[in-house]
Amino acid sequence: MTTSHHGMRALAIVIAGLMAAFFTGCGSTVSDRTILEISPAEAAERLARSPKSVVAVDARGAEAYGNGHLPGAVRLSLGAMNSDDQLAPAEVRGKSLVVVYGADPGSVSAIALTKRLMSLGVREVRLMRA
Repeated sequence: MTTSHHGMRALAIVIAGLMAAFFTGCGSTVSDRTILEISPAEAAERLARSPKSVVAVDARGAEAYGNGHLPGAVRLSLGAMNSDDQLAPAEVRGKSLVVVYGADPGSVSAIALTKRLMSLGVREVRLMRA
């Protein structure tokens, strides 16, 4: 191959890589740093104002949920979600805001569930650390 062919091939590889990154969402990794938070006061206000388009998601266990939860909250378990799932659970699809909360401000299950929902493309997910 001549030098110009090597240059064209290298350029084609770079362009293909950029296109792949663009179409697969490279750069949209979900991590603790990408989680957005919401205060309990703002969450309560948003839930009261738009109860049909805002949903609270309780990441606690079934027993804790059964003992009491935020009004209208749904319980989602990270363990019940398949790692192969490509769609967000029906309970959160189409909602303008999803507020995830757990047993305490550092709830590992709430953080993990928030990140999982974000990775499934749920756009407006907020972690409530209360």
